[in-house]
Amino acid sequence: MGFWTAFFGAFNDGLMRAWVWASGIAGVLAIIGGIIVWRLPKWEATMKDLLWAIPLGIIILLIIVNLFLMPYTIYKSRQSQINTLQEQLDTARQSYATPDELLPSRLSGLSIRVSDLTRESNTVRNKVFDDCYIYGPAVAVITGTTEIRNNNFDGSPDSIFIITTNQTVWGTIVLDNCIFTNCKFSNVGFIGDATTIAKIKAGFIQTQ
Repeated sequence: MGFWTAFFGAFNDGLMRAWVWASGIAGVLAIIGGIIVWRLPKWEATMKDLLWAIPLGIIILLIIVNLFLMPYTIYKSRQSQINTLQEQLDTARQSYATPDELLPSRLSGLSIRVSDLTRESNTVRNKVFDDCYIYGPAVAVITGTTEIRNNNFDGSPDSIFIITTNQTVWGTIVLDNCIFTNCKFSNVGFIGDATTIAKIKAGFIQTQ
């Protein structure tokens, strides 16, 4: 939303509030004026002038106040929108995929905990992940034809990509014949020999 759109929106809201207040006060004055004129007929001309002068003055005063408060009003409106969008984003990211959603071989646009993929085995096999958030904690090794394409990660490369010369590493997650495209890894590390780690790094756009 542009500045002028926000400005005119806030101005219109202020103008409507001023009109409502002025209309209410005019109604009250009409009742009071009728009573005064009924009791004091000589005040009729004065009350007629007041019935339009006072509401008009209130409208002008409220418009001036609204203009003075306009920057704060726009800021509050923008901040409220930002907070709402952030809450929606946080909710979407924290709504992890259900077991049923993880059954297909192709998973798209899901927030996935690695622990949910490895409840029965430490191997994730023959899965395709597109535009998913992958949450650890986990350390993974890749085997078979696993491919990692155009992904992102949280953290620094030195803490995520671990080079080892050991042939066997216990306690890791095995990604076998999987494809990850445009995914975001959070709190997930990768371990392997230098050649394997270089291959994995090439699949991330955030590496240095």
